[in-house]
Amino acid sequence: MTGSERERFDELWSKYAGSIYAYAARRVGSSDADEIVAEVFGVAWRRIDDLPDRPLPWLYGVGRNVIREHYRSEQRRARLQETLDREWSAAPGSDRTPAVLEALLDLEDSDQEVLRLVAWEQLSPQEAAEVLGINGAALRMRLTRARRRLRAALAERQVVDHEG
Repeated sequence: MTGSERERFDELWSKYAGSIYAYAARRVGSSDADEIVAEVFGVAWRRIDDLPDRPLPWLYGVGRNVIREHYRSEQRRARLQETLDREWSAAPGSDRTPAVLEALLDLEDSDQEVLRLVAWEQLSPQEAAEVLGINGAALRMRLTRARRRLRAALAERQVVDHEG
């Protein structure tokens, strides 16, 4: 980033960060607003040369997209938690968590990472591929193989797999 781009970004931040924070806080609460602002200005930083002359509406648009993704992530997390709660409560007295974690820890680091990115971090396969610096097809193949190895590790521990 050149000096003039840095100056433009600093000006953008000083003029509009408060407005974007207020916008985000009204939609997601103050506890998550800082994260939203950081993501919005991260996009602005990367696209500093593409900003329109009147950047505030553009920043709000980016904020709207970031907030929409925030809600999607929250919904995915909630669905995952509901699924885990339902499955684990279906067998009273059985706590599969330690066996699942042990099976996960038996896997190679690369398998653990891909499973954690998709299952725990709730990233889409495309997002996980970006994190790992690979293409989507390679990620899906790694994920399929990692899931297969995890199922095998769980079967060795005689942990029931409800996914078939």
